[in-house]
Amino acid sequence: MGLKITKRLKTRDALVLLRDCPETFREIGESLDVKPYDRITFGQRADMTELVTISDLVLKPWELIRPDDCKPIRFKHKGILDRPFLEVFRFSYSVIKYLEQAAERDKLTFTYKPSPLEVKAGFNDLTGGMFSTLDRIATRMHKSHDDVLGMMDILVYSILKADYETAMYNRRLSELAQQQKK
Repeated sequence: MGLKITKRLKTRDALVLLRDCPETFREIGESLDVKPYDRITFGQRADMTELVTISDLVLKPWELIRPDDCKPIRFKHKGILDRPFLEVFRFSYSVIKYLEQAAERDKLTFTYKPSPLEVKAGFNDLTGGMFSTLDRIATRMHKSHDDVLGMMDILVYSILKADYETAMYNRRLSELAQQQKK
């Protein structure tokens, strides 16, 4: 890592230095041994799905989440840029780390192989996505979409996991019942 990080390095300067070195972002994060910041709402997670640039990775978590109590804040871009880089980076990287772990957790939990009949019925044409999740939970719990967006992401995951496990059980039960009829 060629970037010299001192306590005096400001976020504004670090972003200029990191702009052309995306691999250094990960190296810095791993060297700090940061724990994932898991107090993220479903809405905040949705808002952070398009983090593309180094600047996004560092600044967007500060824009959407307050580091101490996870409530939305009025983002002051200049104020964040003038803060010490390590202070800003440590929090941002903890959010990124949670988002990566949550994405991997979701992928492992919700991998589904449709049956040939489901494929024939158009399973692969379903678009689903974030809105389907939002609408499903809002309908099921008699909540508004805004209420669901304000729920902690881990709670939304738990609800989806319970629904998924129930659906998988019902699928297996149906398949067994079909086999017994034969």
